[in-house]
Amino acid sequence: MLARTVIGIAVLALVGCGGKSDSGSTTPTTKPAPDKPTPDTPPDPPASTADGKAAVAAQVKAGEKSYAENCSGCHGDNGQGKKKTPAVIGDAALPKDPLGKRKATFGTAADVLTYIAKTMPKDDPGGLSKDDYAAVLAFMLTKSGKQLTGKLDEASAAKIVLNE
Repeated sequence: MLARTVIGIAVLALVGCGGKSDSGSTTPTTKPAPDKPTPDTPPDPPASTADGKAAVAAQVKAGEKSYAENCSGCHGDNGQGKKKTPAVIGDAALPKDPLGKRKATFGTAADVLTYIAKTMPKDDPGGLSKDDYAAVLAFMLTKSGKQLTGKLDEASAAKIVLNE
């Protein structure tokens, strides 16, 4: 008899609260991991456009400095090229088809990034960091009229089509 009474009270307690939490939900409340949004919690917004522009501006400025130190001696102060070196800034720069000793084709900015990282500067091929090569290319592209929407890296360079 005592067992039936205990079971009866337990059933009444469950029915009385309806298995609900204080929030009215019938599902247990657990906190999601802080780095994972839930359906009712929107993900963090992307970096603002101003942040993206500032990152590009900083990269281009670093690229301009690195270009002056490592590239201008052969390709000219303004990237116009010299007698034996091609232009790297402007409308005539970075043609798709190989030019001179270059065997690589430049379909995207990633092709250029790969090429310069392996072959430039002429007196120290591969001597710069990945960030420096990306910065130099960001400088060359922006000075040639390309609009960058974010900091240039291998992935974003692959999306920039040259010489359409």
